[in-house]
Amino acid sequence: MTKKFLSFVLTIACSLLLGSCENSEGLIVEDSKLDMSLFSQTYTIDDEGCCVLKGAKPITRGEVQSKVLNYGWKSIATYEVLANGKLSKEEFWKDMVGGSPTHYWFESSQQLVQYFYMDAKPAFCFRNVSWSYDATKGFILCGNDKSATVDQYQQILKLVESDGRTLMYTIQKIATISDGDNGYKPVYAMIVYKRLTDDELKKMQESYNYDLNADNSVPDNSKF
Repeated sequence: MTKKFLSFVLTIACSLLLGSCENSEGLIVEDSKLDMSLFSQTYTIDDEGCCVLKGAKPITRGEVQSKVLNYGWKSIATYEVLANGKLSKEEFWKDMVGGSPTHYWFESSQQLVQYFYMDAKPAFCFRNVSWSYDATKGFILCGNDKSATVDQYQQILKLVESDGRTLMYTIQKIATISDGDNGYKPVYAMIVYKRLTDDELKKMQESYNYDLNADNSVPDNSKF
């Protein structure tokens, strides 16, 4: 009984302090146990510069329409792809200044809404973005058609329904950073999204209320 109680307290403490906790069973984020099999995989760069899990079976268009479309999705964990192609087990946004994860509402079959904090404003913002699904690659493609695929794609690795929760695991480019004399390099990461209830989506919409669609001070190429 004592061991079980201590384990429970440790899990709660990790969740409060770090947002996630690793124990003998793996990583737990917001009471959701993550799929640790994805951490043993090696991720590689394809011909278009996209970091992907080769050999992953694409999620069908039907699954995307029934499980993703019309729902809100909150980013609950982000793990960077390291130089060796493996995933870090450290939360990317922990102690990060000047950035934030992006959350989504797949409002229709052609348009989604992004929700994020913009440090430059500063404000909790939302903006409308076009999207489509490439069922042959398993890619969600967000934004301007003129943008390179690497700047639009999210490869869906898994859609998992368990204990009344639905999690979506994706791999995507999340940033571009300085690489010294070599110029710049992309940062890729696996992002775990939790599907929101209607009430949770409503609360997120109330919190992220700065409309970037009507903000002419934001360049068009920064809206995708």
